[in-house]
Amino acid sequence: MNRKFKQIVVRSVALSLFAASVVTGNGIPAVSASAASAVFITELVPDTVNVNSNDGYEYVELYNASDELIDLTGYKLKGKIDGVFKWEGTLGSNVRIPPRETVLIWTQNSVISGNTPQLTRDQFRSNYGIAESELPNERIHVLQNVSGLYNGSSSQKNIGISLVDLLGSEIVVATYFVDSDDDDTFENKGISFKQPSSGISMVHNGGNKTATPGRIASDEVPGVAPSDVIAAGGDGSLTLSWTQSSDPNVIGYRIHSRNGLSMVSVTDVTYTYTGLTNGSDYTFTLSSVYADGGVSPASLPVRGKAGTPVIPAVTTGLQALPRDKAIRLSWDASTEGDVAGYRVYKNGVQLPDLVTGSSYVATGLANSQSVTFAVYTVNQSGLMSAQPAVVAQKPQAAPSFVVTEMAPNTKNIDYKTGGTDAFEFIELYNSTSTPINVKGFILKYIAGATVFDYPITENKMIAPQGTFLIWFKNTNVQQVGLPEFNLAYGSSIVEDQMFVVVNGGMSNTASRRVQFLDPDNIVLTDTTYKVEDIGESISANFIPDRGNGVVSTDRISMQANPGFLYPVQKVADPADMVPPAAPTDIQVAAGVGGVKVTWSDTLEPDVAYVNVYVNGVARNKLLMPENEAIIEGLENRTEVTLQVSTIDTSGRESNLTAPIVATPTTDAMPEVMITEIVPDTWNTEPLESRDVYDAYEFIELYNPHLQPFDLNGKTVRFTQPNDAAKSWSWTFDQPTPIEPKKSIQFWVRPNGLNYLKPDGFNFFYYGFQEAKYVPDSAFVYGDGAGGLSNNGGIVDIVEPDGTVLVSATYTAGQFLEKKGITYAYPMFGGTDMRIVGVQQTGTPGLVNSSQIPRASTHDQTAPAAPARFQAEPNRGEVTVSWQPNAESDLAGYQLYMGGQLEVTLPASVTSYTIPALRGQVAVTFELSAIDNSGNESARVTATAKPTYPLMTQVEREPSPANALTDGIWRHGMSGGKVRSYRVLYKVMFLRGCHILQITSMNGY
Repeated sequence: MNRKFKQIVVRSVALSLFAASVVTGNGIPAVSASAASAVFITELVPDTVNVNSNDGYEYVELYNASDELIDLTGYKLKGKIDGVFKWEGTLGSNVRIPPRETVLIWTQNSVISGNTPQLTRDQFRSNYGIAESELPNERIHVLQNVSGLYNGSSSQKNIGISLVDLLGSEIVVATYFVDSDDDDTFENKGISFKQPSSGISMVHNGGNKTATPGRIASDEVPGVAPSDVIAAGGDGSLTLSWTQSSDPNVIGYRIHSRNGLSMVSVTDVTYTYTGLTNGSDYTFTLSSVYADGGVSPASLPVRGKAGTPVIPAVTTGLQALPRDKAIRLSWDASTEGDVAGYRVYKNGVQLPDLVTGSSYVATGLANSQSVTFAVYTVNQSGLMSAQPAVVAQKPQAAPSFVVTEMAPNTKNIDYKTGGTDAFEFIELYNSTSTPINVKGFILKYIAGATVFDYPITENKMIAPQGTFLIWFKNTNVQQVGLPEFNLAYGSSIVEDQMFVVVNGGMSNTASRRVQFLDPDNIVLTDTTYKVEDIGESISANFIPDRGNGVVSTDRISMQANPGFLYPVQKVADPADMVPPAAPTDIQVAAGVGGVKVTWSDTLEPDVAYVNVYVNGVARNKLLMPENEAIIEGLENRTEVTLQVSTIDTSGRESNLTAPIVATPTTDAMPEVMITEIVPDTWNTEPLESRDVYDAYEFIELYNPHLQPFDLNGKTVRFTQPNDAAKSWSWTFDQPTPIEPKKSIQFWVRPNGLNYLKPDGFNFFYYGFQEAKYVPDSAFVYGDGAGGLSNNGGIVDIVEPDGTVLVSATYTAGQFLEKKGITYAYPMFGGTDMRIVGVQQTGTPGLVNSSQIPRASTHDQTAPAAPARFQAEPNRGEVTVSWQPNAESDLAGYQLYMGGQLEVTLPASVTSYTIPALRGQVAVTFELSAIDNSGNESARVTATAKPTYPLMTQVEREPSPANALTDGIWRHGMSGGKVRSYRVLYKVMFLRGCHILQITSMNGY
């Protein structure tokens, strides 16, 4: 039930028995008037941990105070307020209570009953911290779609829970009273009752007690059951023995059989059943009998096998899960019929208690110190298995499992953009030194108040320091399998590394929290990915908390790479207190405006970063694994000193390497540079053809020199290495100058697309941000060019004699629709441009200062970072503002959005509005100042979340392509058959999405 408010005092009324004799449908005698008080309500728990904002684990505990099996099939459990019944539920079949034992009625309202996936008995036990051996499934009976146990409110007083027999008579009732003076209803706390002296009303025994489902407390039913019960097999017999009670009031014992054997009363501490079938299992419970006539609750069931005892088999499936100063042992429960428990040895010393379940937690251990455990199976005769199962493990403060990667935004089933994401996954890392089977562990995917539980139901053995994937496989992509998954990522995941969850997939548009829990419901790792962390095939990669907490907050966005761990993602070894060794084999090569530093890739395995120092100051911090660093923005002809160090996962830094001096050169730059290529865009079709082409492909050409560069006579040559038919050349046949330090856009327009205009091009890339539009004078129309292949290729600018002036290469996978490749100057000579960004949002006309060589100057002092940078959200837009810089040589400001250069602004501008943003999605902006020498300041950051935009429709100039569409329409209206499907649309743009008004014409 929803908890309304705390205002409860519980006063109980005991639940008693029948007023008439009843025989149940299966012939087992029900309780009669002569067996008064044979069924008790011993505990109620009305307030529990919530699931979907409702109490998830309410229960009523029923106790059989007789020496006969009681069958409650068809009986009703009813709830009433002030004597008026408000709800009822009928108990299902097989609700049977063995003598002196209990059953639980788990009451579930409609919300809990309809929870997806349904709550399990394992979750019920876990909520109360009780093992299955103490509370097996057959003692938990679910009663669904009832109002449940009221927590109480001003209108809910004298709340009674009644058990009603087949004739409609109340046989026992427990009542709790709501009062503001004394509240004994608390989350997961029980209300206890004891046997009445007469009547059917249980006596209130106290509230706010630790819930003990299935276990009778001594103040509920007095007496203690016999202990250390053993059932030893013999030829056609079983001999039960137990420890003599030390209580002088105990005068004897009762033995109850679950196999139809007669109850036996004895005064000795041993009894032999004869006439049994060899090889058959028999189960018994024992109660102590007191001088005042009282009988204790039953012992835990003891099972034995008739016949000559057999040494039990060796324990299987033993594994050790490390915790902070503790180790959780678990093993496969034996399937042999006469197992009494398991004997555990720690470093050769026997632990005092026999373990009756299939897990054990050893505490009080020292972290990082190996402990060896041996586990023997013990049968009812006291015989142990011939050999133990053995495992060694080191306790550790760090979580045993860490979420290291989440990829909620992936390619679709055809490995293309758009449609249903087909390859979403969550990656987990086993930080321990032993293999761990994660069967029984639980992944929780949390969307606000909604929690989705995904238990691992298969044996999945994760190697030490290995990874494990949970594939969130959308219901619409069930036809793809592991081969397609590996093809999508270029990975080599095997079946044992993956568990598949079939669901609706992971969210791309909202943050989601993920937890991984062990079988004891202890959270091992807790992470949250955010929308800004992810992109298509760009995943959020998490770094473990260096304080060994379960929550990982540090993360990096990288290309999705399932099964691969960056060294920084590994848990630090606390025993390693020594800083890492410095890199070796340091090599330095000077280039234009920078240097390249390389080192041996044989670093220590826990090296997370390499620092490169320039003139004693850390300049680059590289995430490993890497073995080279490019230092840009240096002054030509000015020597610099280079040193390198390593940093391990604990944050310790090595000594710096010996200094190496290098001087950036002034080698000739290419006459022209290729700074950006976008090979995949929105599609359209020529006026006179049914072919479809990318409409706005372009190659950006930049002049890095101080004099104009004329492209007249030069050729753009595209080569597709694997398909000569897709190669082409296009020659400039008239003067086409590129002004100094400026760019032009070579717009690749195949035949028939010359009706497309620059305003459409600009709107496609920049929407309403007209300040960023490429001017008409900066376009070259490559009409008749063959297009940029989506399978990759090489773009060259070639002299008439065939000399290559500059070259840029790209491959499939480095771009998406409207997202291309950015290049920087050839720092170390030659004509090959360097790739500096892939899958970058197209920015025609915007060249980042890092893509071009630094101007030669002695000024190496960067301007101050802009002050008071702030972002103000509005409807679908954000306005950023700042105080002007005071430097006399200030050239302007560079504004970045999501880490990518958005716009370069003149020095006179101190505010800028970014339009067409998605509502309720936070956006991070960065701003830097640049001077006339190309020095860039540190970036300052501001984040804002715009509200939803006010949608408007903009009518654009009619396209010449409308004539083709109109002709098809008229042909269809005159009775002709339309062979293709066309869509007339008007577009309203937001950044990242199009809103379409669609009219279809299909000829029907």
